[in-house]
Amino acid sequence: MKRTYLMFLLTTSLSLHAQMSVFDANKPVGFATVGGGTTGGEGGGCITVTSADELKKAMKGSNPEIIYIKGEINTDAQISINNAANKTVIGLPGAALTNLKHSDSKDETGILALKSCKNIILRNITFKASGAYDIDGRDNLWLSGTTNCWIDHCDFQDGVDGNLDISNASDNISVTWCRFRYLKAPYKGGSGGSDDHRFSSLIGSSDKNVADTDKLNVTFQFCWWDEGCRERMPRVRFGKIHIINCLYNSSVANYCIGAGHKSSVFVESTSFVNINSKKGPFAPAGEMEECDFENCSFRNTSGNTTGTGAAFIPSAFYDLKPIDALAAENAIKDTQCGAGATLKVSEGKGVITKEGSHNTYLKEIVLDGNKIPVSRGKFGYQVKVPFDYKASNLSAEVLDTRAKISDYVVPSHIPGIASFKVTAFNGDVAYYAVDITHPSYATIQKTWQTSTFNANVFVAATMDKDNWTVPEGKKYFENTKEINGELCINGVPFEETRGLHISAPANKIRLDKQKNAIVLASNRCAVTIPLCDKGDIISIKHITASVGKACGFSASNTLEGSSTETTSNAMSTFTVSSDGDVTLKPTGSTIIYSISIFHP
Repeated sequence: MKRTYLMFLLTTSLSLHAQMSVFDANKPVGFATVGGGTTGGEGGGCITVTSADELKKAMKGSNPEIIYIKGEINTDAQISINNAANKTVIGLPGAALTNLKHSDSKDETGILALKSCKNIILRNITFKASGAYDIDGRDNLWLSGTTNCWIDHCDFQDGVDGNLDISNASDNISVTWCRFRYLKAPYKGGSGGSDDHRFSSLIGSSDKNVADTDKLNVTFQFCWWDEGCRERMPRVRFGKIHIINCLYNSSVANYCIGAGHKSSVFVESTSFVNINSKKGPFAPAGEMEECDFENCSFRNTSGNTTGTGAAFIPSAFYDLKPIDALAAENAIKDTQCGAGATLKVSEGKGVITKEGSHNTYLKEIVLDGNKIPVSRGKFGYQVKVPFDYKASNLSAEVLDTRAKISDYVVPSHIPGIASFKVTAFNGDVAYYAVDITHPSYATIQKTWQTSTFNANVFVAATMDKDNWTVPEGKKYFENTKEINGELCINGVPFEETRGLHISAPANKIRLDKQKNAIVLASNRCAVTIPLCDKGDIISIKHITASVGKACGFSASNTLEGSSTETTSNAMSTFTVSSDGDVTLKPTGSTIIYSISIFHP
């Protein structure tokens, strides 16, 4: 028999990586893992470059190579890299590729082009251009016919034509933790006719380029289309585009995502903030286009927020799970380790993921006012919470009281991930993720949820003068007759307890109007659950004044019970030892909120 039961397990996955977000995989994800994957220059030697010529020379050929960019490399024309393979290019802190010359000649624009390249990684590089100018110019970064490329933690600023364009059958591209923005006002009067060409990213250059069919597949994760971006975030033809846990907050946006000819765009757990335009987050721009938004956050945003309602399913190609949109937004905007060129890199050693100190260790987590001690384990911190926890509030306490805790984010839905940041007195930083998930219990037989009594229950009890009374000064209805069977009002079993067999002496079973609960006021009361299966797990959420077996209950036909208890509620569980009925008896006066039976 298959049943569904929800018990939420709260696990804090500890990250003491002071230099990297807890959500940062620090490796390729998404489409860059398809088609053989993306490894860049892994296993190769290291070289440091300080000029455009040195960069071009280091990128030649297919031998694995890890290339460090030191300082700013300025160019007055696009650096073209052709047929390179197996290269990783990492910017040291402050590294940038720049072309700051404003020109009417398109040949004097652009920064870097990768043409017919394969297995390339670009990380921690700032691209700075002279400003948007509609002259059919060059891009800050252009991928043409390039496959298996991972672009991570780059900052794209003020592209003349685009910040990042991908075309000509490029494929299996992932862009993570990148920031797209325009810090300079656009130039007017360009030959292309637009006075504001802050068009950030174009994927697919023409509806007629049929060679792009089934290509141009791109994943954007933890990316930030920041202030100044006007359109094309991105604008797509042909490709399958997965936008996951990204942020849009440009106040000048005309539209964000343009789905064009034969494209399919799946957007999930992404935040759109202050996007006030006629078109808004989505603009159709062709034929046979698809765009779907799932679990996104739209705040002060107008326009199309539904897309077309359908798109491709990324899980058919790779496994990449989202976190909550608001948690992602907070991580993206973190100035220490969020989107952009924020990686800490050491020459010859790569990206640093230095551990913090004991000054950031957790002492306890507080859920809705309930303090829960934690202890360090092999995989971080783990605490269990009541099965009906709704993740409405979260706080934490650190061993060192001088530490500051900030940037709390609680998920808007379950399952989801909450997060917070701990800053120690000495500057150490730790980022904690709280993963609220469903456990292994798969399916539900029945839940008797007395905590959600319909108001009609109490109205009916008011009318049932023969069986139910309200004692003077009390807020509960008291049954005046002995019960041996179904719990009834006016002779009619009410739905919240239908199927249970209840026995109780007169005046010893109550309906609490204030708590929306059933009160068993004697250890002579009993609740029988019929036809249980061996291995079923029975869970009772309650408050009890007694401390006895399983925190206030004994149960027939079960193995030894277990329980957790706080000042506000308890959770008792029993495992059925053989097929048949199970009878629950309180060890004293007990308030019951719910009884659930489920099968592992």
